[in-house]
Amino acid sequence: MNALVLAAGLGTRFRPFTDILPKPVIPLLNVPIAFYNLHLIQQLGLDKVTINTHHLPEKMKSIITEKTLGLPLSFSDEEGQILGTGGAIKRARPTLEGRGTFAVANADVVNVFGIRDALDNHHRENPTATMIVMSHPEAGKKYGAVWVDRDNHVVGISKAKPNVDGLTPYHFVGLHLIEESIFKYIPDGPCEITKVYLDAIKDGEKIIAFKKEGHFFDAGTLADFLSSTEALIEVLPRLQHEPYFLSLYRRFWPNFDRRPNLWEGQDCDHLLTLGPKSRILMGERCRINPQVRVSGFAVFGSDVTIEKDVELFNVVVGPGVRIPAGQKLKNTLVL
Repeated sequence: MNALVLAAGLGTRFRPFTDILPKPVIPLLNVPIAFYNLHLIQQLGLDKVTINTHHLPEKMKSIITEKTLGLPLSFSDEEGQILGTGGAIKRARPTLEGRGTFAVANADVVNVFGIRDALDNHHRENPTATMIVMSHPEAGKKYGAVWVDRDNHVVGISKAKPNVDGLTPYHFVGLHLIEESIFKYIPDGPCEITKVYLDAIKDGEKIIAFKKEGHFFDAGTLADFLSSTEALIEVLPRLQHEPYFLSLYRRFWPNFDRRPNLWEGQDCDHLLTLGPKSRILMGERCRINPQVRVSGFAVFGSDVTIEKDVELFNVVVGPGVRIPAGQKLKNTLVL
């Protein structure tokens, strides 16, 4: 099975941080965001992965490698203009064809659940494509929705409800399972997958939705990123016992110590005193002055140095960063 991971976006809502790193490789709990869905679809037994790029492609390629991924990897560079999901799939066609069903995943969201059951259902139902969805109170209201009938067939993809009775709106979580027959509906050049699917439906093709329950996290803006960081930290005590999630973290922290409110990599030097509501994750070789004060949450990448009298509240610090003495940081990301 082959897969395409969509990582070409500009991340404009997350600037200025995406002027430094492409959003898919900004670390979320010390794991590049793209690896959450990469690791998820790897559980399906992939043969190779293609990643599309546009914004800061060399930084993307320096972080996502065959060594870190453990799979044959190629990049589909969209120079000049971003092609959209449909156009990206068409451009990557040579690397996607030949193994039947292929997966497509967004690189800037986090899904905390398995999708083997979705693939099994896809093979049973034999649709042209499966869109993986979740319930969301704002689907079809504040946000666009996948409108699904009682047989789980997709009828529409929009905020507005199609003029059909008995439809339920769901939130799309950025994961597709697609058959190679979809290529005949994708034109050359920029193209969104929504139009492709609706054209296929009009032509009698079956596009279905598969509903999942679990956690979905977005990182569209700094506020979304910090909210997702805090929410993931809150569920870590449960997630750490799930083999999928633990194996993901061990890809980036081969050895770490887990305590109720502190996850710590090897060779760290600190004497932090944490309150009952403070939570910290730190990578390897961090150097934290004893006079640093942390409230809320803090995430430190590897090789972070924080000097004396620094105060942190809900802060994420990227790898290799030094925070000078006396800084007071709140609700931010430092790269």
